[in-house]
Amino acid sequence: MYFYFPISSLDSKATFSKHRRYLNSLKIEKMKRILPVLILMISLTSWKLEDKKPLEGSEMISMRIQPKKVACDGYEGHKTCFVVQKGASIGTDFWETLPVPIDGFNFEEGYMYDVTIKIQLREEHNEDQSRFQYTLINVLSKKKA
Repeated sequence: MYFYFPISSLDSKATFSKHRRYLNSLKIEKMKRILPVLILMISLTSWKLEDKKPLEGSEMISMRIQPKKVACDGYEGHKTCFVVQKGASIGTDFWETLPVPIDGFNFEEGYMYDVTIKIQLREEHNEDQSRFQYTLINVLSKKKA
């Protein structure tokens, strides 16, 4: 916002100072209106970030497991990993390695598995363990590859 003053009104230093104080007061009033909105936006942003906490408790997911394990640096001394698709990625070209064992799952090489898995956050884990524990709930299908 620009203010134009006639040159005649700027004849004295007192008048110029008066106009400068007026313009500064306008800036302060504008900041007083913007500041609450800015504080609200920052607080909402931090509140949203708090919503994205790590997994608590447990979660059930569907998973597809390839017929062959691959070499990897897994947790708990495992040197082979499952190659899996999780949830919405099942049936796509996206595969990932799962570097942890699945409790209760007896893997037979040469079979493609569709399973339901329970993922739990471990209360205590050491450096050599994953934060998550995977447990087999159900084998949905087992197909020869």
